[in-house]
Amino acid sequence: MSAVGGQTVVALLDRARVSLDPSDPAEDSVRRLLVSMSWRSRRASLDRGRAGRVRLLLFRDGETQLGIECLVEALVERCTVFYWCPEDGASRARLVALQRVLVDAGLPHAQLQVGTFSLERAEARDVIAARRTRVDLVGDPSLTTLLAPSVDVRLPRSRQLASAASREGQLQWLKDTVRHAASIEFYRRRFANAGLHDGELTSWEQFVTLPLTERDDLLRHGPPTSDALLAGPFSSLKSASVFATGGSTGAPKFAIYGTDEYDEVTDIGAEQLLLHGIGPGDRVGNVFFPGKLWSAFIAIDITLRKIGCMSFPFGDMDPAEVLARCREFGVTTLIGIPSVLMRLAHAAEASSAMRPRIDKLIFAGEHLTEGMANYLQEVFGSDVIASVAYSAIDAGVIGFQPARGERGIYHALDNHAVVEICDATTGRPVAIGEEGEVVVTNHARRLFPVVRLRTGDLACQLASGRFQLRGRNDDKIRIGGENLFLSDVEGLCEAFAEDLSPLYQVQLSKVGGDDCFRVAIETRRPLEETVRASLAVRVRERYFRRAPDLAHAVEAGLLRHFHLDLLAPGALPQNARTGKIRRVIDKRLDEPTAPRQSGDVPSDVDPGKS
Repeated sequence: MSAVGGQTVVALLDRARVSLDPSDPAEDSVRRLLVSMSWRSRRASLDRGRAGRVRLLLFRDGETQLGIECLVEALVERCTVFYWCPEDGASRARLVALQRVLVDAGLPHAQLQVGTFSLERAEARDVIAARRTRVDLVGDPSLTTLLAPSVDVRLPRSRQLASAASREGQLQWLKDTVRHAASIEFYRRRFANAGLHDGELTSWEQFVTLPLTERDDLLRHGPPTSDALLAGPFSSLKSASVFATGGSTGAPKFAIYGTDEYDEVTDIGAEQLLLHGIGPGDRVGNVFFPGKLWSAFIAIDITLRKIGCMSFPFGDMDPAEVLARCREFGVTTLIGIPSVLMRLAHAAEASSAMRPRIDKLIFAGEHLTEGMANYLQEVFGSDVIASVAYSAIDAGVIGFQPARGERGIYHALDNHAVVEICDATTGRPVAIGEEGEVVVTNHARRLFPVVRLRTGDLACQLASGRFQLRGRNDDKIRIGGENLFLSDVEGLCEAFAEDLSPLYQVQLSKVGGDDCFRVAIETRRPLEETVRASLAVRVRERYFRRAPDLAHAVEAGLLRHFHLDLLAPGALPQNARTGKIRRVIDKRLDEPTAPRQSGDVPSDVDPGKS
């Protein structure tokens, strides 16, 4: 191989990365870029299919970082690269310096040509016309679309998008995403009703007037019920992945990913794990639950193979067996939902002989409080406890946490999605410092587009594209590793309508780092203690039959504290201003929780009073 090898570029990038201070926001941003470049270089070094091709890169000022990432990828793929950078002395100097470093590493000088671009002088077209080979065109759509008729573009769509470093860059992405969505029946009708008849978005202000997509829309207009949300008939699909979200109500919603789309999801996962210091040499235990059309276990399995780890697909094995295998094989990292990680920690705490040291704990799917993190660190001695990403199977990847970032605070993944924090009533973005619902538009989902989808998550809008998750805002509750639904509680009230009122409240909290799920329902009339206790037993039994995921979480020890309380009429607290009763009170993120004490009691066995 005459060009610089993939491992040489990786080594250069890794050396640059370790010299940066991750606690400095500016340097951490550069560090993240270098991690991404390093990962793409590893992946590109395995791809020989584009060797000898010509790649033309066009980027505007302010997008040079993304350009350099694409440049490194192209060089490792052994393409001949023509890079047109902005007519800016600093940008050009940085590219020339990078060229010099790569030449010193063994890259032939002729393989990279750097110049400033002027579309009026049409140098790009001259380059294309002078060569007989196919040309890949990558960069800002406002530039590349002017040349696209002359170029055979074959790169994945995500590599052709503009940088999201600027608001204008994001608007370019949005225009393309909305234009594509408008070709699909469901969104075409929605957009037309909002006054967008041709799918040609013109401004951010116009975008935020588009209607929100409800999660129930996915059920009513997506497969298997309808093809209205798909880019083509489901019956004609040849290659795709189908996943489910929810399901304990008997009416799961489904998300469908094209092969390239899901490949991009796992690419992002690989970048995130590399960012947190996980790579070749790590022995990683995957303790997400497999099956049931859930995606997490599969996604992590693919991701670990991409970055070259030794993978241990534990799934939902017995905690004692997982811990034994971790000790025997020297597992360095565990990845799973916080409820399962806590379950493993409780088992390890019970016996010092069972306790392995786990250097890194990576979580997703649920919130992790500081108290839980402190307890996990105390039990396993972990140096790193971090989130792999903030995502939802229907919305896609939403945000990420930088290395050593504050738990609960995420950065929008701007090169993948637009993340809005919106007022639940008006659907308009809230101001910085205000709380609203997370709303997502995904740029990569072409088969099953997602435009302004309500996630049901509450968050506080922070500056610089950051947000802090605060809990849930819809019917689904994620606790104890399972999805539970308020509609199941409402069903209990209806089933026992002679004795129970329709007024109820669900409280989510932490007890010694463990999830606590409390359901309080008012009775229609005051009941004697023996009558109330007997009724509570029957209501609890009916609840477990109606929501088998809840029964499983309690039985398996994933939900160690479950309480069902039947209260006297008027006992539920009311809002002093409106008189309303809050259906859900989520206190899991209110304050750090202490590690579980030896006297703490597992799941409540009294189905009446707590």
